[in-house]
Amino acid sequence: MMLRRLSLLCVLAVALAATPNAFADGGSPNYSSRLTSVAPKVKGLTVRVVDGDDAIELRNATRLNILVPGYENEPYLRFLVNGRVEVNVNSPARYLNEERYGGVTVPKTASAKATPRWELVAQGGRYIWHEHRVHWMSTDRPPKVEASDGSKLEKVFDWVVPMSVGGERVKASGTLWWVPTGQRDNADALIAAATAKQAQKVKPPGPAQPTPRAEEEPAPAVETAAAPLTPAPAEAASSSSSPVLWIVIAILALALAAAGAYVVKLRRGDDPGRPAGEVW
Repeated sequence: MMLRRLSLLCVLAVALAATPNAFADGGSPNYSSRLTSVAPKVKGLTVRVVDGDDAIELRNATRLNILVPGYENEPYLRFLVNGRVEVNVNSPARYLNEERYGGVTVPKTASAKATPRWELVAQGGRYIWHEHRVHWMSTDRPPKVEASDGSKLEKVFDWVVPMSVGGERVKASGTLWWVPTGQRDNADALIAAATAKQAQKVKPPGPAQPTPRAEEEPAPAVETAAAPLTPAPAEAASSSSSPVLWIVIAILALALAAAGAYVVKLRRGDDPGRPAGEVW
């Protein structure tokens, strides 16, 4: 019996030793960090959150090199196509990730501008590391959690862990949640309900509907046929007497012409009573 227990402990020890990781102090029971997407999707790339809100595990079966930047966008981890996983010992993240809240002294040789110096940390294309971007970086509770005295589920923030896969930018995105004490077992259901509710709030609006307007009164009909115009009295008289006036003018003109001809004949000595063409 004792031999069997010792054998089991040895198997567990070997299993733990075979799991490459760079843990800090472990996750918090009141926080749950959930991966929501890896975009764009890459075949052979697997990312997951480990230990609640503590670490990220990455498996590379893409046949491409993967680079994970540190907190100052410096090269931090690289997963090579041959299965090697290497850490840049000149990256500040290499040391900051040793403690949950980053309370360590970073060597002067480590900086975002320093030339990378790579060291092997794992084989097989798989590695787990503590990731500050997925957890709350303080022992104090977030303000919104403090406001509710930690008695209800709260969304703390959305997070992104960037990486480069074969030179293409990829984002592993997720959300950090506060889980009330004693609700750890119900966290999945609570977070699923909160996520669905949030999705409803940010649901894009459908096609714009026409705005209802009050019925407009029909415009008064426009008469296309002009109404007969009734001339003013003076205009009527003028219009009706115009032909008569022209006749009178014509008669007067003829009379004047005849009188003028008669005067001319008198001056020549012609006898107006004699037949025309007759010579005396």
